[in-house]
Amino acid sequence: MHILKNVINFSNRIGISRPKVAVLSATEEVLESVPSSLDAAEITKLAKDENLEADVFGPLAFDNSISKKSAGIDAANNLVELFLKRADENGDKPFLGAKRQGSWQTISWREAADRVCILAESLRDLGLVDGDRVALVSENRPEWCIADLGIMAAGCITVPAYTTNTERDHQHILDNSGAKAVIVSTDKLAKPLIPAIFRTGIANHIIPIDEVRGYQGGNLACHGWSQMISGDAAAARGAVDARLKGIGRGDTACIIYTSGTGGAPRGVLQHHGAILCNVAGAGEILVTPRSCNHLTNGRTIDSYWL
Repeated sequence: MHILKNVINFSNRIGISRPKVAVLSATEEVLESVPSSLDAAEITKLAKDENLEADVFGPLAFDNSISKKSAGIDAANNLVELFLKRADENGDKPFLGAKRQGSWQTISWREAADRVCILAESLRDLGLVDGDRVALVSENRPEWCIADLGIMAAGCITVPAYTTNTERDHQHILDNSGAKAVIVSTDKLAKPLIPAIFRTGIANHIIPIDEVRGYQGGNLACHGWSQMISGDAAAARGAVDARLKGIGRGDTACIIYTSGTGGAPRGVLQHHGAILCNVAGAGEILVTPRSCNHLTNGRTIDSYWL
């Protein structure tokens, strides 16, 4: 069955707040009969033919390869390998987006993959080696995803931290994880973080995504984000591909610390296989139709929950 994806604002139109993606069809045969790819004009015509409300649709794509992708998840050796495979498949299609100065700006799969690989090699150039921890302190933004994948692509382990952490929280996590480098998004988040770095004396590198005010003390080198994601993408990809051959499903991908409400935060080691297993399980749910006739006056809705 072809899957209609990326339905814009559909959940709001039918009063469902939880799903981000839903598929609307008058009958299952509609999806069975469409070609594998449609542009916006063709989708609008299809919607009119089936008496659907075309204005809820943006540029959409039909995908009949869900089962193949699920199999790909099971076969992947690590998270970065799976990401790079998807990036190769999707090329210049939009992958990540953020609203900047009132307008949405997107990063394609290809651009994201280039940045991930270049960042990985930049981290290695700083002297980081396999298994080193890198703390990541950032709100939800495209750079978070690129940083996380770049850390793993370098053979290192991501240590994400709450944006609400106090200096004491950061100090405990940095000391406990032994992070050798820290990526931080903003000056605001850096304020409680930098003193913690100095107190532990373990991390030698800080990589701010946005500009961070100057600091004094300690042996802490600062490397700008734009510098860290600039370089020879082809050479970086080759180095990453070679490194990924040595990273398996049983290797640690990240260390997630608890909130600390019941005492000092405790680190939970998550290996690549555990997260890939969750992704595969979620994929099975995403492609399982759920009837929502009671919400749509008899129309058939196949919902894919994210």
